Amino acid sequence: MNDSPRSATAAAALGYGLLVAFLSWPLLTRPGSALVDPLAWAAPGGMWARSDLDLLVWILAWTAHAVIAQPLAIFQANIFHPAPDALASSEHLLGLLPVSGPVFWASGNAILTYNLTTLVVVWAGAFSTFLLVRSWSGRASAGFLGGTLFALGGEIPLSFVRLHGSAIQLYPLILLLAWEVSERPRWPSMIALVLATACQALSGIYVAFGLGALTAAAAPSLVRNAWRHGHRGFAPLAALALGASPLVLVAGAYLRVRDAGLLPDPAEALALVQQASSPAAALARRLWIELTPPGVVLAAVGLFSVPRKPGIRFCLLSIAAVGFVLAMGTHATIAGSGLPSPYELLMSVVPGFSGMRAPGRFLYQATLALVVFSGIGAATLVGLCARRWASMGRRVATAAVVLLAIAVVPLRAARWPLPLTADPLAGLFVASHRWLANHAEPGPVLDLPVPTSAMDGRALRSTGRAMLGSTLHWFPLLNGYSGHPPASHREMTRLATRLPDPKALSDLCALAAPRWIIVHHGLMPDREADWSRRGLPQGIEEVKRLGRDSIFEVNCPRIREATQAAGTGTRRNAVTPTR
Repeated sequence: MNDSPRSATAAAALGYGLLVAFLSWPLLTRPGSALVDPLAWAAPGGMWARSDLDLLVWILAWTAHAVIAQPLAIFQANIFHPAPDALASSEHLLGLLPVSGPVFWASGNAILTYNLTTLVVVWAGAFSTFLLVRSWSGRASAGFLGGTLFALGGEIPLSFVRLHGSAIQLYPLILLLAWEVSERPRWPSMIALVLATACQALSGIYVAFGLGALTAAAAPSLVRNAWRHGHRGFAPLAALALGASPLVLVAGAYLRVRDAGLLPDPAEALALVQQASSPAAALARRLWIELTPPGVVLAAVGLFSVPRKPGIRFCLLSIAAVGFVLAMGTHATIAGSGLPSPYELLMSVVPGFSGMRAPGRFLYQATLALVVFSGIGAATLVGLCARRWASMGRRVATAAVVLLAIAVVPLRAARWPLPLTADPLAGLFVASHRWLANHAEPGPVLDLPVPTSAMDGRALRSTGRAMLGSTLHWFPLLNGYSGHPPASHREMTRLATRLPDPKALSDLCALAAPRWIIVHHGLMPDREADWSRRGLPQGIEEVKRLGRDSIFEVNCPRIREATQAAGTGTRRNAVTPTR
């Protein structure tokens, strides 16, 4: 790879595009009509991974819709009606709007929006790593290797099904810009740092906490580097703080959710973290697999190489140490000391951190630091070959590094080609929502069946389809899926499983006033007969039949009148005891 800045940058951008296309194959042939199918891996938790994927697709579509339709009420999402702050029951992904927004505004297709956003996130993660490693190693070929090691690794399928954890595409760029600002605090670099930090901090809750840990670990090195260049060190820290300030705008909704008691209590949160924590040996194996043996060897070379920029070694070691310790969760304790782990301390003092139930996600920081060391090591070996064998040695070594960068991508691919789902927005299952979009007056929608437990896979899948279907009309939806559903959703579920019982229907009208009910026949064997035309109570009428699905219109005022009349009649006919 040519080390001239422009040609190397263009070559890296194109190379990463081709590698992402390879890894995502055949998704690129159907970006608007298919998703990667986590169930095809038959891995533990596949059922919930599919529900998470439906949730993430809905989130990107909702935020793109709401930022235009109701910018001051983005968190008042259309699921879990009538609960407030429904978006705050999970991630918000607002930092991805620069990509997801234009795609959804142009297409209206939630599937296309998710897939293209994910592809851009994966590509951007590789490219920003390239920029960082090239700057700190002095070699474009080393930068190209760093990008593939960090962003195009064996966990690439997780990027397609768990975007809320893998959208760390700007971590490397933020580190690079912060270092440049510490050396020369110029306005263009500072503005770029503020914007990059803002987009990254708003890309998700886990991502924001990870970014906080990354910058906290790098802060001493940034200040020291600024002192080394005759500055006070205020500029990079101020830019990072200013970039993180938009988090204040989203914190209110999450604090209200916490105050409503929807988040786990401290004891339950700690138990969840303990269950998800990993010992150091298991995390070291993950790093070995992600970096590959050649990458680990190059990282060792880079660790003991003379860095081009003073202070980089300490900065990277600090980032790696903080990320690794946090990734250990409750395992990062001193044996016999009785002291809590750093993770537990953060849970007790940092607002919202107790909701971070997957400590392993902080390992991305250690991975990034080691990847940069690998790039520095590769650049060191290329330099040695250049000094020993002149231009021929440099060209051969450069080619070897580029070939290694390309080779590790298919070797680490967990599954290729990627298994795909059928079009989630096509077929009769979603046809009812499409009919509502084209023919119905706006009003709250209930989609049956609803899941009665986390193990009800069939109903969970139905709920995910309902959420995707709601992106076609954006009517309020009584259904919903998230990690922290509101209390009203539990009552709605209880009533929905009793429908079309007149009393349950009346209580549901009082709770959420549904205007439309979609019934997917064949998924509710215990209640099928109750939904026949003859068994329906007053105030509910079937208005459309699409295959095995029925759409019912609900007249809540009429249902309340019938209920009141029935109650009055019961009281009149009651036997008065004799005295």
